[in-house]
Amino acid sequence: MNQSIVQLQIKQPYLDTYSTTLSNYLLFQNNPFFSQVIGYCEKSFGLVVEYYQHGDSSQLNNILLATNLSYSPRAQQIRFQLCIDYVKIIAFLHSQNKYMCDTNNLCKLSTQYLMTDDLRLVLGDVDHLQEAGTKCPSWFVKDMKFEPPEAKPIYRSKCIHAWISNEECSKELKKSQFTADIWKIPDVCLLYLGENRLTGVIADNRSERIAQRLLPIHSKCKRLDPTERPDAEEVLATYLQIQSELFK
Repeated sequence: MNQSIVQLQIKQPYLDTYSTTLSNYLLFQNNPFFSQVIGYCEKSFGLVVEYYQHGDSSQLNNILLATNLSYSPRAQQIRFQLCIDYVKIIAFLHSQNKYMCDTNNLCKLSTQYLMTDDLRLVLGDVDHLQEAGTKCPSWFVKDMKFEPPEAKPIYRSKCIHAWISNEECSKELKKSQFTADIWKIPDVCLLYLGENRLTGVIADNRSERIAQRLLPIHSKCKRLDPTERPDAEEVLATYLQIQSELFK
């Protein structure tokens, strides 16, 4: 079988992260949600992965245009399916006690997911995929409009008291990380549905109708109290129910 590949050569100053990156890639091989590794060479810090000709999901509009699907009735099905794929991946990561540390702005996040030949979503950037409940590096660029309110310094809970155990802090951090993921879901889905982030307008009426159907579950995701937000499985179940109703 013919297969296109791309070789990733890790260079300075990232050599110290090679083993972590490789481990993350290998962790979920043969899983349809993740980019697949074809081969690797630890001695030369090389990594060969499957090539995705459409690139990442930030190019969705261009991909639909290039494949003559922009004005097709299928366009909205594809767009909404990407929303579902994204939530499936988040739900799976949470079930595996995993968290993506470097998804602090929407533009960055959209480049971390690749588009398959049949226009489905896979996670392609796993450099900073780590155990939930462990502290993320502080140097990632954040978009505070994308981050949940509890992530802002004025609201952030700090485990600085001597009487709070590391285990308690880890559990608190894990909850915060997972509810932060839920807060971000509406923004990601609306991006895939074609919303202009500056104006908040979705130009296509069919995509706008989907967004309106999603409003109740998205409102739950955006609740200011993180304990009142649904988990990823509830969001996924709602998405799938709406999909079955809209695209029978």
